[in-house]
Amino acid sequence: MKLPLLRRGLIRTMTIPLLCLTLLTALLPLSGWAQCPTGKIILSTQADVDAFPPGCVNLPGALEIRGPFISNLNSLSGIQSVNGNLDIRLSPGLTSVDGFNNLTTITGSLTIDECVRIENLFALSKLTSIGGNLRISNCGSLLSLGGLNNLTNIPGNLTLFFNDDLETLGALNKVTQLTRVFIDNNPRLSNLEGLNNLTTVSQALVIHTNGSLTSLTALNKLTSIGHLAIFDNTRLSECAITAFCQYLAQPSGSVEINNNAPGCSSIADVQADCNPLTITTQPPSSSTVCPGATVTVGVATSGNVRTYQWYRNGQVIAGQTSSTLSLANVQPWDTGAYVVVASNSVSTLTSTTFNLMVNPNPSVSISPSATAICQGQTARFTASGADTYQWQGPDNFTSSTNPVTVTLPGTYTVTGTNDQGCSASASTTLIVNPIPNPPTVKTPSGQPGQLYPAGQSTLTVPQYSGTVTLLIEGCPGAISWTGPDGTTGLGTTITVPTIQTGTLVYQATCQVSSCVSEPAFATIIVQAQPLKLLVESYDCASRQLTLRSTGGNGQPVEYHINSVTNGWESMSNRFVLESKHLGRALKLRARQRNTSGGWNETDLSFTPKACGARQGVVEAVDELQVVVLGNPVVGESVEVDVRGAQGQPLNLQVVDQRGRLVDGLIRPVAQAVEVVRLRVGEAAGLYLLQVATPTQRQTLKIQKQ
Repeated sequence: MKLPLLRRGLIRTMTIPLLCLTLLTALLPLSGWAQCPTGKIILSTQADVDAFPPGCVNLPGALEIRGPFISNLNSLSGIQSVNGNLDIRLSPGLTSVDGFNNLTTITGSLTIDECVRIENLFALSKLTSIGGNLRISNCGSLLSLGGLNNLTNIPGNLTLFFNDDLETLGALNKVTQLTRVFIDNNPRLSNLEGLNNLTTVSQALVIHTNGSLTSLTALNKLTSIGHLAIFDNTRLSECAITAFCQYLAQPSGSVEINNNAPGCSSIADVQADCNPLTITTQPPSSSTVCPGATVTVGVATSGNVRTYQWYRNGQVIAGQTSSTLSLANVQPWDTGAYVVVASNSVSTLTSTTFNLMVNPNPSVSISPSATAICQGQTARFTASGADTYQWQGPDNFTSSTNPVTVTLPGTYTVTGTNDQGCSASASTTLIVNPIPNPPTVKTPSGQPGQLYPAGQSTLTVPQYSGTVTLLIEGCPGAISWTGPDGTTGLGTTITVPTIQTGTLVYQATCQVSSCVSEPAFATIIVQAQPLKLLVESYDCASRQLTLRSTGGNGQPVEYHINSVTNGWESMSNRFVLESKHLGRALKLRARQRNTSGGWNETDLSFTPKACGARQGVVEAVDELQVVVLGNPVVGESVEVDVRGAQGQPLNLQVVDQRGRLVDGLIRPVAQAVEVVRLRVGEAAGLYLLQVATPTQRQTLKIQKQ
């Protein structure tokens, strides 16, 4: 007999229908059975089951159990054999087959169908032989065939249909021969473990629509197959087992393989994986590279390789799924042992190990990391962290020495290489700043009472002629100046005393960033001269006459004006004339003590004049009045009373005999009366108090005791 085409509808036509047995005699009430009943027995209610004769051991005929309200089979525990078929059907109340715990033999077929709550078959653990078919179908709660572990003989068919929770066939591992096998629509069955010892399926092996099934390796002992049908198992890929490869080489019946996963999607697909899988070229044993390199190694294979997967230190490398390992921009953490696993649906091969070593790059640095120099200077850069160095810089600069000395502005890059041949780079920037021009150091113009010309860098003045002011200009940065006897300063003004004779040389520099200009010089020559009387100023409006002296010996100077002063005046050099003095020549006199105790005296003729008509409109200016409160000074400070500077900027300075600033104070807008306290030097001696507004200036001597 030839098997028809293997489709679902036709598969079912291949099952042998159960014989419809008719009762040959009317059943007697079960409660009256004293021995096994004869003929086919049908138990359709729980009462029928409970009334089964307890002494019945070897049932002479077939037994069918079907009934929606049957909940247990405990009353059948005496049965050891059934001489016919045992059918358990349409009994949704049953959760097990407990009651058949002593059953060892069924001469016919065993069918369990549409018993949706049966979870196990453990009660059949003594069953060793079935004379016909084994069919288990539509049992949605059955997880395994546990209980059939001692079953060795099933000469008929094995049919497993529509068992939603069935996960394993492990209990059938003693079965070696079957006539037909139908495994259909068991969605949780992932393999056929349990049929590992099956050697013969004499007529047909049909495996259909098992959604979780992935492998048929459990059937590898099959040596005889009639017809073969494997289709619509969407996850099944492992079909190229030895048993099927041999069968497909010389099939003894019809073959249908389709609509399964790759590896089992067609006859040709299965046969492709039947060829031996080998790695004909292994990867190199090792390679040593530097960070940033690209590493490419591969294998060559024979046979039908379906997948490649590379591993590093046993871990999957994502994306490396070809025969070639390609690693771009490798880093030290890529160091490791690499293998590739080549596989198809039934074979897996692992390559030899490729050992990759990624040596670290050196950590190259430059000291200093950046610097600025002045034009004409040199910079020194030192690289560290490597074994050899190569420098590059502006204007095609190159050097292999370390450190390097450079002068050009720009970026300098060094590439350092370690003894493993790996390199890294670092860069630094050199800024070259220009040298600023020297400033100018000259006398200013417009200073009150100024007796010397403006714009001079070299000047000769009499001793005791007050102070000379030098102005430093033309510096966009920081000014620094030095003078005789270690005097220094940072401002734009130098005050030069004229107490001591000699040549006083001052120099000033200008600093922009770190670059310092060449020095600019000013020379003040202080010469000893005889006492000389000068008219410092005369205000025709107020008729105030201010006298001053130069030269002499530094002793206090007294003044005398005929018909103006009452004798010699030593406390002030300012005098207010009367109108009668206008247009008359006045004899102005000055004197000071000499070393012999006498007087050195000088005089001057001066004719004050009235203001002209034009002068009459000149606004009168209050006279600057400065009084030192307590002179000579005892202590470290002096109190000064200043009047006549209201509304004007007011500048007060105390300098020593060398012209060094001791203390100072600036009032941006002076009040009518300003009383301020200024420090004087710690050493006893003579100090000068300089008080100035934009239009007036006074210098007073302070004697520190």
